[in-house]
Amino acid sequence: MMKVTESKTPKHVGIIMDGNGRWAEAQGLPRSAGHLAGYENAKNLIPFIFEKGVEVVTVYAFSTENWQRKAEEVNFLFDIFRKACEGDLLNFVGDRIRIRFIGNRADFISRGFADLAESMERIEKETSQNIEGTFVIAINYGGREEIVRAVKEIVRLNVHPAYINESAVSQQLYTAGLPDVDLIIRTAGERRISNFLLWQGAYAEFYHSRKPWPAFGKEDFSRALNAYRNRKRKYGGY
Repeated sequence: MMKVTESKTPKHVGIIMDGNGRWAEAQGLPRSAGHLAGYENAKNLIPFIFEKGVEVVTVYAFSTENWQRKAEEVNFLFDIFRKACEGDLLNFVGDRIRIRFIGNRADFISRGFADLAESMERIEKETSQNIEGTFVIAINYGGREEIVRAVKEIVRLNVHPAYINESAVSQQLYTAGLPDVDLIIRTAGERRISNFLLWQGAYAEFYHSRKPWPAFGKEDFSRALNAYRNRKRKYGGY
């Protein structure tokens, strides 16, 4: 029997919420209906994950590559983000969870979404003193872009090479101050990382579900959690 991992509950869970569009198309619905269903599922599932003892939850909401989608779909997604920032987000995570957004916000201003960037900053300030958990939303996020950004910042600070180590890089990432991700869940049957938390997920356990995100419920997360608990994390050892 495989040894149960020493830490029975992951501190940090990352979720690649894949399959919204395909879920909708399979039912003869527009892709926008899938994105709405995915958002509603997040509202139901995220509080449950925190109830299970997870300290940090990071969801992949919009990648740096998602700008390649049709403008109509991108605009619809940002309408959902606005709705979340206008009240839904604070309501469903409660008043004890800190909210952080990670990703390149400069693009929001150049692409006409400056209002969203302002709302994100406001929410971060309003929830900064909450200590029972951290909900991280990766929006316009890319792991490679994040690492390049960190390197540029280290150069800008003129850090001597002798002091450049893993800790120095981690301090310049969007996730500075948060634990590395322990468990990454990807829905809709895909088995790739897709530029998500490349540095932070170096030793993360992966769990893949064939269910698309709108259909991935509490029982599915519980199965993912049980799978994690029954894995032996070796961190390159034996």
